[in-house]
Amino acid sequence: CALPISHVILSQARVHDFYLENMRNAPTRLVPDYNRELVSVTQTDDPDYPVTAVYNCLEAKGKTETIRARYIVGCDGARSVVRKSLGYPLKGDAARQLWGVMDVLAVTDFPDIRLKAAIQSESHGSILIIPREGGYMVRMYIELDALHGDERAADRNVTSDMLIAKARDILAPYTLDVKEVAWW
Repeated sequence: CALPISHVILSQARVHDFYLENMRNAPTRLVPDYNRELVSVTQTDDPDYPVTAVYNCLEAKGKTETIRARYIVGCDGARSVVRKSLGYPLKGDAARQLWGVMDVLAVTDFPDIRLKAAIQSESHGSILIIPREGGYMVRMYIELDALHGDERAADRNVTSDMLIAKARDILAPYTLDVKEVAWW
């Protein structure tokens, strides 16, 4: 059954800006602290502040900070320190396929570069192209190789040049000239 709702992509930058705006307009005028790395989370029976979070202060090497709170929201990704600290297993199957992601300023003769596009190459794999806000950059999700056994993506030492080369192979016969890699 098809729903009468179009597909929407919310970029992390837009969602982040939305959160910042709401924080600025909150009664407490919250300000995010970007120079912190979460080390651990523990729970206690304290009725007022049952959560203790320990952070490394990245601007002062060796300095840690402890924060007691009523709750903590675990939005820290697949390698979640919150999840691991609280002893929750990661549910679901691990992907055994390596993908690379990059935001690029690209010059190409591929006609749909400014539209969401999923391309499956018969011999080189897949690429997903998503236009970024502003109209110049695109995000590319590029299928690389299968992972073996306990191998992790970090074990592969993937470079942006490798991603660009693979994207060119998938898009052929169209050309791809990457002028700038903003993030990968």
